Amino acid sequence: MENQEKNISKLILEAINSRSDTAIGITGSPSTTLDITIDIKEESKHERALGQMVYVVLEEDGNNILVIGQIISIETKNRWHEDPSFKGVIKRHDKLPHLSGTADNRIATISVQACYTLKQSDPEGYILGTSPSTGEQVQKMNNDVMEAIMKNHEKHITYMGKVYGTDVNLPFWFKHFGKTQEGSDEKGAGDAFHLGVFGKTGSGKSVTAAFMLLGYSKNKNNLSILVLDPQGQFFLDQELLPGKQKLKDKIEAIGMKYEKYKILEDICLPGDNHELFGELLANNGFIKDAFRPIYTEEKVETAKDAIVRYLIGRSNKGSFNLNSISDKKRLLKDMLTRFVTLKTG
Repeated sequence: MENQEKNISKLILEAINSRSDTAIGITGSPSTTLDITIDIKEESKHERALGQMVYVVLEEDGNNILVIGQIISIETKNRWHEDPSFKGVIKRHDKLPHLSGTADNRIATISVQACYTLKQSDPEGYILGTSPSTGEQVQKMNNDVMEAIMKNHEKHITYMGKVYGTDVNLPFWFKHFGKTQEGSDEKGAGDAFHLGVFGKTGSGKSVTAAFMLLGYSKNKNNLSILVLDPQGQFFLDQELLPGKQKLKDKIEAIGMKYEKYKILEDICLPGDNHELFGELLANNGFIKDAFRPIYTEEKVETAKDAIVRYLIGRSNKGSFNLNSISDKKRLLKDMLTRFVTLKTG
């Protein structure tokens, strides 16, 4: 483990230095510690840039600092097209010969998202203390560099799809809600987090949720997971993971027990909990439908209490138990007969 940690910063620098592709741009002016201006290089001017995850290695206090960010805006500038004296020529000829396009400068802005100092053998989080110098090469993120950065945490992280507009795997770390126990490989956040996944139909909500479940299942000794699935997509385990992979297989491979139940077929109420059965009849609308015209909550509550007393009375006979009833419809008919009196004449 010590040897592995010793080489993490070295692995990152090796992955960076081994790249043979052209940098997307160089750091320009003006720049701050939060937003870095870059000048897009001529060789990259026709490549997709907006939304790209990029990185640059800067020097601060004699140390290599890896800065990771996302390109949030791009601007094209051409001083000749901005000159009012050339506007008439552009209107007549559409462009300026040898200047339109050729003299364009594309300037992008990087929003800084993470920084690591590579001084130690294991990279540490860092906050830039000064704005970057101009002329530093800015590269698009790739999987080799990403995997080197995540090397110490590879067994904890889950790759959830790709970084926007790229082929770079996007890492997430889902920690359990307790504190990290000494000697445990499972890391704790020390608090519970509420997450929501929202989007229109077909936007990938179920796939995202499936990857989140995989991430949390790595905390099998500290966390249990319950999925309530009214639509049945998770129960059927269909179209949740790419490549027709099964969520069940992935979770079991991690070592977490996987079980699924149908509430109407596999889940049974305790045979002696008559109050819970009464609550079920009240909450699912059975009492309102069966004993019309009962419309007020007070009358529903009264009917529920009467049903509970009826069931308790029947349970005094040793042969009666909610779990041992073979003809369930017969029980409901007996209840209706007990409480409903038909008036004639």
